[in-house]
Amino acid sequence: PSVLQAQADITRAENSLRAAIEDFHARALLANRPILTDNFDDLSKPEEASENLILMDSEGAFPTRKSRLVRSNSEDGYLVYHTQEAVRELRVVSFHWPNLVSAGFIRFSVSTDAQDYTALTNVQTEVTDNGGSYWKTVTYSAAELPEQVHYVRIELVNPSGSSYWTPYLEQVRLYGAHTQQRSELYSVDFSDGFGSAAAETDNVVV
Repeated sequence: PSVLQAQADITRAENSLRAAIEDFHARALLANRPILTDNFDDLSKPEEASENLILMDSEGAFPTRKSRLVRSNSEDGYLVYHTQEAVRELRVVSFHWPNLVSAGFIRFSVSTDAQDYTALTNVQTEVTDNGGSYWKTVTYSAAELPEQVHYVRIELVNPSGSSYWTPYLEQVRLYGAHTQQRSELYSVDFSDGFGSAAAETDNVVV
């Protein structure tokens, strides 16, 4: 009987561990899921956009997606995203003409109420060459945004007042407080003889 009991305990421990791991993976997938993704298939995602921001077909001329968002003239353009859940991180993929790669071409600001906006000063940029393409990919990202941000404003500007066709936007992703690529850390407690999954409060990057 003791051997059979031990085997049963081991089986229950294995099942408990397996369930904990599966739940961990499910939470990790949820953690990496943005609360808003805009691939610019249309203009339905922004709550507000300036009239000079238009969608253009980039097939055959640009490195990746077919659709892109670009200005139609040299005036500044902007778009505003509104989310029910507070935004804590953002990631924006854009394309710049090689000799016109500048952080000043795209500006970011955030607001809790769409009235008062605060310019983001912690935006990071990553520039990537695209092989034979003339365009360079510039990815903007910012984490740890102020508390209770529900509005994100993106401005396309050009300090020189010319070359309105660069940059163009390819994708916008906004992440909420529970989707900051984090998940609960799970442990298994074997003190009861067969193991039970218990959620820890520590956060772990996944």
